[in-house]
Amino acid sequence: MAQEIKIDDLFARIDEELIILSEAKQKGEYKWFDFIAALRLLNDKLQSEVHHEYRKSKVSRLVNVFNDLCHTVVQTCCKRIISYDKERKILTEEWHISGEEGRVETIEEKIDLVLQAHYESLKLPEKNLSKQCDVVKISYLLRDCKIDYSNLAIYFHKTNMNDVPLGESWDDWCLDYFLCNRRRMDFRNFFDMQLDLDKYKTSFEEYITQLRAERNVLGGLIEIDRTPISKGVHFSVDKSYEEIQRILIALQQQGFVSADTTIDTFYFRMTGKSTPTSNKIEWIKKGKKRKNDISKSSLVYFLEKFVKYNVDQTSDCRNRIAEIFGISLSASTITRSSNCEYKTEIDNIVSA
Repeated sequence: MAQEIKIDDLFARIDEELIILSEAKQKGEYKWFDFIAALRLLNDKLQSEVHHEYRKSKVSRLVNVFNDLCHTVVQTCCKRIISYDKERKILTEEWHISGEEGRVETIEEKIDLVLQAHYESLKLPEKNLSKQCDVVKISYLLRDCKIDYSNLAIYFHKTNMNDVPLGESWDDWCLDYFLCNRRRMDFRNFFDMQLDLDKYKTSFEEYITQLRAERNVLGGLIEIDRTPISKGVHFSVDKSYEEIQRILIALQQQGFVSADTTIDTFYFRMTGKSTPTSNKIEWIKKGKKRKNDISKSSLVYFLEKFVKYNVDQTSDCRNRIAEIFGISLSASTITRSSNCEYKTEIDNIVSA
């Protein structure tokens, strides 16, 4: 690639393209995205880091999604020949499509000269149906779509045209190769890491539903009667997962944050990435002088130092902190944050 892409950005790009794919059937058109190359690139990038639980869960879910897309049969197509008109050279077939949008269709087809003798010799109508094909989810989504392959080999790598078998069109080869329909490969084999497909089992439809729900939450489009507003509240720290994890561990080791606060909660609340959660970050550090009270000034100082969040006395700011930490800040706490008794400790954590 010409430019470096971060793992979280790659996850986001794959998710975005999956949503676009889910809308293809309704729109009747689709611009092809090289999912295979994207997954291979993702695996390459994951080799340089520790496989923590968030990455493991995300990749496991993606593997389940792509296995579902390319392996789950949603339609079975069978046919039988009804008649053959020798005069007109027209074959009449009855197609039975079961599953999604199940129906029976009668199709007439002009027969080439080389096949006419074969059909003239048949005893018609045929009594039994003969199975012709299975249609997997991704093929069903793209059926009857106008597909644009123009950027297929641009974003991630250059596909060699010499790979296309003689006599097969570029479009047909792309569709077959990138859908993996013939090989029916297990997408688990794309990743050199331990996955838990049972624990993070999900279908394509379930995954898309969750992606859309997350986007609604992050965009503030939350239906109050269905989703707690606290699920959408977060800061926007532009740091890697590894750096956020380092900060959390340091805060926990020095007693600022409860050991019960998970990395998933901390990562989402700090960055807005990952799965939205209603869980709060438990800030538990007691004061040096007021040993029975939570050191709220240390929280304010941490937010200003690490999050770059200007804590003020507005209701929006105080409500945000209450939603994320479960702590109510008084006006006096905000104004005396410059006198934080844990400045040195927090400075060392942030700058390590």
